[in-house]
Amino acid sequence: MSIVQSYWLYAYSPIHVGAGQGTGFVDLPVVREKVTGWPYIPGTSVKGVLRDEWERLQLGDVHRVFGTQDRAGLATFTDARLVCLPVASLFGTYAYVTCPLILQRLSRDMALAGFDLPDWPRSVDVSQARVAEGSKLGFQFQNADPSLYLLEFCLKADMCELTTSVARKLAEIVFEEEAWRQAFVERFVVVNDQMFQLFSEQGTQVDAHIRMGDHGTVANGALWYEESLPPESLLAGLVALDDPTEDVLSNFTGRRLMQIGGNATTGCGQSQLIFGPRKAVN
Repeated sequence: MSIVQSYWLYAYSPIHVGAGQGTGFVDLPVVREKVTGWPYIPGTSVKGVLRDEWERLQLGDVHRVFGTQDRAGLATFTDARLVCLPVASLFGTYAYVTCPLILQRLSRDMALAGFDLPDWPRSVDVSQARVAEGSKLGFQFQNADPSLYLLEFCLKADMCELTTSVARKLAEIVFEEEAWRQAFVERFVVVNDQMFQLFSEQGTQVDAHIRMGDHGTVANGALWYEESLPPESLLAGLVALDDPTEDVLSNFTGRRLMQIGGNATTGCGQSQLIFGPRKAVN
């Protein structure tokens, strides 16, 4: 019997999982999906980090679970795909932004692990944003319609019960504290797919880096720009376990603080790995 389990990654600091040398002004971009262009974290990166954690804590037979160079292990990880991208907001400081296509893919994937999300059958107009009940993002000027401002874009705010339901379901998985759950719901927003595409390109964190020379000045040619997923990003994926024992399953529960990606010594990559619902399959 196999087990399919969901896992979630919540970023506490910028995460840089690089795609090599860039072609634009960003020298070291993050990896992105070929079709959508959205950032993601490869399943191999998640698996490698978790394997190191197993070895450090001596949790069990590492080779049986994660495999060796000669044979596969019983754990198979999918990529961690973007669920919510934090975007600067004029009101509410920042928003957890997602879109219908992300929610539809997430609902399809999480159903394999027994986690049912409300269906999102509708599209969102490019000028609108669906917010949850009690949202802190919108503002109403006199007799005008409620609006919210993400980056430099003004969108009409539309309170939606479906948005509220989805936000609460996600908050229950990701956060343990009620205050953080409420804050997530208040900042959750669903925008048009194309609008999210723009946010995924302009809303990532880009930092300038330098290397100092022998005389205390910047070395020649040692300036580069590096892209990262910003803190508060939320991603999700699946892990399949082939005929696991109870001891193995017990280690795929709860939450773990982990470092993933590059620049570990400068505090990057700090994130929480959350093991979510699971489902047995034949």
